[in-house]
Amino acid sequence: MGSAAEKVAAVIMVKIPNLAQIFLIGFYEEREFALYVSATSNELKVLVRLGRSMKTNHTALAGGLYNFRDLIMEGSPSHIFLLKCDVCCSFPLPEMLEARKQYGGIGTLLVIEVCAESASQFGELVADPVTNELLHYNEKPETFVSDRINCGEYVFAPDIFAAIQNVSTQRKDRCVSSFEALQHVTSWL
Repeated sequence: MGSAAEKVAAVIMVKIPNLAQIFLIGFYEEREFALYVSATSNELKVLVRLGRSMKTNHTALAGGLYNFRDLIMEGSPSHIFLLKCDVCCSFPLPEMLEARKQYGGIGTLLVIEVCAESASQFGELVADPVTNELLHYNEKPETFVSDRINCGEYVFAPDIFAAIQNVSTQRKDRCVSSFEALQHVTSWL
């Protein structure tokens, strides 16, 4: 992580009200981030921790998040922000938290509209036009699904971990696809 990226990360993190902990998850060597972690902890007066995953077969975002659930849940957070490193927006984190509180459910996903030609470079989704409930999601589809894309920013309730576990169990027990297993969960998002 270069110094510019470090400064951007710190600026983003101070936007979150009552931030208690920052948990960085990745495949990087901890020694590469030791100075950054120390400096950010001191500057923001927030605990910064690293989670290094030795596995490369996590089921994308959910698997990586679930792998570190016990560490993330230390201190019983009321909300969990998840920011991917390759996002495409201006980090409206306080507004996302407000939306999450207003609409409830298990999580809130930031979405933007893009031109149809570039949509397939991202995760495309279809949402209910009235409730904004997630109806369908496809990561980098080969054919056009929607001009609404996933920005890579999420705010979850702690219940996300039980939902991930339930989906994983359903898939193992019933040999169902991820999409089928998520059908009961999407009403919470």
